[in-house]
Amino acid sequence: MSDEALVAGAKMGRGSVFDELHERHHKRMFRVAHRITRHRENAQDAVQESLLSAPFEQEETVRSQLASDMMQEATHRSHRISWWG
Repeated sequence: MSDEALVAGAKMGRGSVFDELHERHHKRMFRVAHRITRHRENAQDAVQESLLSAPFEQEETVRSQLASDMMQEATHRSHRISWWG
């Protein structure tokens, strides 16, 4: 099943398709988030938050939307950590 079909199912409330999206993309997203945050827990939080809050606009692919949202969330978390020390 394509990512786009999974997103359509997730929008209709099918929890199992969200799990499939997570399974497909979380490892790659975590690697990038960890490089940005340099903190394991913040990287995991950034990935989870981006998966839960992604609006999944039609003009972008699911993969690019997730990557964009995750990088913004990871950068935000990275700045927050470095600001607080």
